[in-house]
Amino acid sequence: MSDILAKIETYIDWLLALMPPELVRLVPPLESLLQHPNGRYIFTGLVLVVMLLALWTALRLIQMMLGEPAADARVVPAPPSPEPRLETAGETGAGNDFQFFKRGDKSAADDADAALSAIEQEMLAVRQLFADGHIVKDVYVAETRRLYSKAKMLKA
Repeated sequence: MSDILAKIETYIDWLLALMPPELVRLVPPLESLLQHPNGRYIFTGLVLVVMLLALWTALRLIQMMLGEPAADARVVPAPPSPEPRLETAGETGAGNDFQFFKRGDKSAADDADAALSAIEQEMLAVRQLFADGHIVKDVYVAETRRLYSKAKMLKA
């Protein structure tokens, strides 16, 4: 164990020897830090953290330049297809018990019916995107709630 500590001490001394002396004189907190008995270790830890952050930033920039999606990026829904497909009751799949039913209310205004029909088509498109795996569950639920509240306001 003492061999490992001796090597670490040697590397810390090597790192401090590489540091320009003008930098120590220009930054007074750095000079007082290095005069402290454990200041060498604190300074080395700070340098290590800064180097790791620089490496992470460089790798992140390379990832962005190559066009790879970030792990924390959400999937943006694609525009709805012209004819979304509604599964029939006999088909298997996730959520095959979900269907839209139109009411035969002849007294409703034509523009409200057209708006509700557009909302229905948008809901079908969002459902198809979710079924195909293009959007995550949270986006699907949020979009469905948004469209439901929009339809509810039209019916009220």
